[in-house]
Formats: sequence, structure tokens, C-alpha cells
Amino acid sequence: MVANGILGLGELRDFIKETINHYDKCLNEKLKGRVSKGSGFLSGLHS
Repeated sequence: MVANGILGLGELRDFIKETINHYDKCLNEKLKGRVSKGSGFLSGLHS
């Protein structure tokens, strides 16, 4: 019983870690897109 519980917790922790990493990548891509659009907009104003 205890071994199963520990294994379950380990799998749950890995699942949570992968889910967080997935959302992290999605957020980073969105932020990069916004930043590049923003800097393009700013450089357009300066030129």
C-alpha cells in the first residue's frame, strides 16, 4: 500500500511538472511574440 502511494505521488509530481513545463513554453512563446511585435512597433516609430 505504502509503495503504491509513493509511486502514485511520484507519477503525479511528474505529471504536474510536465504540465507546468508545457504551459511555461506556451506562455513564453506568447510573450516572445508580444515582445517582438512591440519592439518592431517601437523601431517603426523611431525610423
